[in-house]
Amino acid sequence: MYAALFFLAKPIASLFTSSDAVSKVIVTYLRIVPLGYGFQGILLISNGSLNALHMPIKASLANLIQMLVVYVPLAIYAADHYGVFGIFGSLVLSHWVVGSIYHFVVNKNINKVEQRMRVEKETEMMV
Repeated sequence: MYAALFFLAKPIASLFTSSDAVSKVIVTYLRIVPLGYGFQGILLISNGSLNALHMPIKASLANLIQMLVVYVPLAIYAADHYGVFGIFGSLVLSHWVVGSIYHFVVNKNINKVEQRMRVEKETEMMV
């Protein structure tokens, strides 16, 4: 899918604008941002998993951390040094970082719930 977006970025951009400047931004977006879609998916699944485990605060923290702690400061810095490329790259990097962290956060919480369920089951069997 990424290869298709990479190579078809210019034709896709031409569907939306005739401006060369706007087209360049669209092409840049389509060639950079999809690199983070997998990790963005991990964040979405992490949110759903944590909500299902009755941990909505942890789920909300994922979005807050990704956006306010990682992406915005990084985008401000990168925009000064790399322009639009830096802004889009910052989005990808924020998804990679927070998606990777939350993969482990969710697994840790699932393991805790499984352990608690095993203990409860063993306790019921003893009674």
